[in-house]
Parts: sequence; C-alpha cells; structure tokens
Amino acid sequence: GTDPERYAVTFTEAKKEELRKMRMRREVRGEIDSARRIVYKAEKRFALKRKGDDLFAKSVRAIEAKKFYQGRVYFEDAMRCFTESGFEAYKRSKMVFTAKISTESAISISRVWFGHVGRVQFRKTKWKNQLWRIEAESLFKAIDTSGDGIISREELQEGLTLAGFSTSEIEKITADMDEDESGTIEMEEFMGAMKNASLQISGHLDINEVLEVSGGSAGPNKTGCTDYVFNDLHFAAKRGEVIRCWALVNRAKIPVDSKTSSGTTALHFAATEGHTRTISTLVSMSADPQARSSDGYTPLHCAATRNQVSAIQELLKLCADPNLMEKLSQATPLHWAIKNGSAEAAIVLLDAGAKMEVRDRLLNTPLMYAARYGRLSVLDKLLLLGVTVNALNSDGKTALMHAAEEGKAACLLKLLRGGADPHRKVFGMDAMALARSRGQEEAARVMEGWLENKEVS
Repeated sequence: GTDPERYAVTFTEAKKEELRKMRMRREVRGEIDSARRIVYKAEKRFALKRKGDDLFAKSVRAIEAKKFYQGRVYFEDAMRCFTESGFEAYKRSKMVFTAKISTESAISISRVWFGHVGRVQFRKTKWKNQLWRIEAESLFKAIDTSGDGIISREELQEGLTLAGFSTSEIEKITADMDEDESGTIEMEEFMGAMKNASLQISGHLDINEVLEVSGGSAGPNKTGCTDYVFNDLHFAAKRGEVIRCWALVNRAKIPVDSKTSSGTTALHFAATEGHTRTISTLVSMSADPQARSSDGYTPLHCAATRNQVSAIQELLKLCADPNLMEKLSQATPLHWAIKNGSAEAAIVLLDAGAKMEVRDRLLNTPLMYAARYGRLSVLDKLLLLGVTVNALNSDGKTALMHAAEEGKAACLLKLLRGGADPHRKVFGMDAMALARSRGQEEAARVMEGWLENKEVS
C-alpha cells in the first residue's frame, strides 16, 4: 500500500506544478495582451492626433485662401479628432490659435469656425468688442453693388434703410462719414463711422420690425404663422435682394439655412435665379453650399437645371461639390447641365473636377446624355478627356445607340471617329437598325456610309 500512496502524492505534486506553470503562462499571455492593447490604444490616439494636425493645417490654408466654408469643415473634423484622441489640452491650445494672429484674421477665422450658432462663445473671447466689424464689412459689400469698394451717400442711406436701421441710427452712422467731402464713401470711412457710432449691429430685432422698415411684402412671418412653407429670407434670395438677405439673417435672426417643407434653402433659390452676389453673401454668412433638399438637390443642381452659368461658377468658387447626386434619378449637376442644353455650364463643371464617368440610376453616363441630346461641344470635350466610348447603360445601350435613336447624325460621326463600336447590338439590333426602327433615315445613312468607309457629310 505504500507504493500507490507515494505514487499518488508524486502525481499530485507534479499536477500542481504543471497547473502552476500553466497559470503563469496564462498570466504572462494576459499581461502581453494587455500591453498590446495599451500600445494599440496609444498608437490610435497619436494617429488621430496626427490626423487632427493635418486637418487643422488644411483648415488654416483654406481660410487663408478665402475658402471659408471648407476651412470650417476641416476645423470641425480636426477638433473631433482631438476629442476622440483624448488630447483635450492640445485641443484647447488649437482653439486659442487665433490669439497668435492678427485681429482681423482672428475675427474672420472665428466667424467661419464658430458660425452663427457659436456667436455667444465668440463674444466671450478677447475680440468680443470687434464682432461688429464682421457684419459691418458684409453690409458694406452688400451695399456696394459695383464691387469697387466705393459707395455714394445716397446708396448708403438707401442700403441702411433696407437693412432695417432706424432714422436715428442712420444719422449716427452718416454723421462722421465722407471726411474728405468727396461725395463717396470708402470701406475705411464706413468702418470708422460704424465704430464711432457704437451700434450693436448684431442686436436682435423682431422680424416684423425689419420687414416694416425695409418695405418687405406681407409674408408668412408677418401673419404670425410659425408653421410656414416659405419665409422672408427665401423670397428675398429668390428676388436677389442682397441687403435684405443680410438684414434678415443678421438683424432679424432668421437661420441662414432655414428650409421650406421640401428642404429648400435660400441658397437654392438664389442659385436657381442666378443671383451671384446673393449666393456669395449667403455663403459668407455661413450658408451651406452642399445643402440638400428633400429630393437631394443641391444649389449646384438648381443652377445647372436652369443653365445659370455664373451661379455655377460662383458656387464652385465657394467649394460646392460637383459630384453629388440627387435622390430621384441619381443625376449629378453635370447630367442636368447637359440635359438642359447648357454646354458652357457642362464644360465649366468638367473643368472644375466633375466626374466624366459618373452614372445615374439607369447607368447613363454624361457621354450618353450628350449623344442623346446632341450636345456637340460637350461631346468633343468628353472625347478629348478620354471618356469610355462604348460604356453600356442598364438597357445595354451605348452612346452611339442613343445618338442613332434620336437621329443625331453629327454626334454619330464624332462618336465613330472617337472609337465607338458600330457592330455592338442590343435586342438583336445594332445602331443602324435602331435608327431605321425609329425612322431616323439620315442617321441610318451615316451609319451605312461609315460601314462602307464612306462618310456622309
């Protein structure tokens, strides 16, 4: 009986030692895993910090280039990265970055970064007494219709009246202006008089009071209705009333991105009507150039739909994205510009970086639109850029087939010279057969002549 007992004791001790070693290995592995997790979290934090630094640098460069909306977007993304990384002190040091630059630049950057919602925070900074400068400059630019930096006394009084200032306020402002008695007022004289008058330009006024002073028509707000479809800012933007838009946003405190029941903003109305000065004024007051309606239309879609080339150029300068799609047909502004016959607008969009291979809901490309609607200059531009000529849509049709069906003989020749395949078939018919089935005899002759190596003029 002694040997079995000794064996049992020996086995038990060996098992305990083995279990102890296994436990030690588990503990070591656990510590290694814990260390790896700590290293991973630290690497992630510093990666977010580096990303935030890059975004912050882009924000500063964008604002220095007068791309205020883009700068604000970069800044908000940078602050989000700093928050997620846990570097709160570092974030605060970036927030007070404006203390290291000139007062004028600080005001501009703070206006862009904080926007209208953050004005209360901005007033708490060391430049709270300089807030008037931002809105005074935007008001002067709104009054200066010619953009030469000079306004007359008559223009000034008319502009201030439209902006909702009372007679006593206008007298205070104009009292110290035109110091050289030239009959014209420059930006410096205007700013000096506004500062000496010590007016609270951003002070709140009731919207009905502003409408009464500025001569606005009876709108939804004047009737006391709160659940309105259009507000007065929408009507002012649609009519291109720059000064009244300024007054409604800065004095009546209507949100610059307020929407109708269909999601349309004032910027949509201004873009639709082609009011470039209204567009630039609204964006300078923090309007979103990428704002979408309920159907997904952006202001750039609206301008392209109505062939407003100058509005398209202005929106592109203000960082509007030319590649956003609306919801219904998933078409981009480039699709709409080609469809509505504005070759100039389409070329402007292409030069601004619009994607030439983008497809709508039915997989139609801009080349197919140009071929279908006979836009020769756009067709030339797309072929010059190297677009895919034989791309297929959801029906299996190419741009050549679209041109043949619609009888666009000139487009057929350009596409054939650009490498379009005349032998490709859909539903058993090639481009020539499709042209004949639609009664497009001229297009059919062009195809037949090409196949016989004889171009028909």
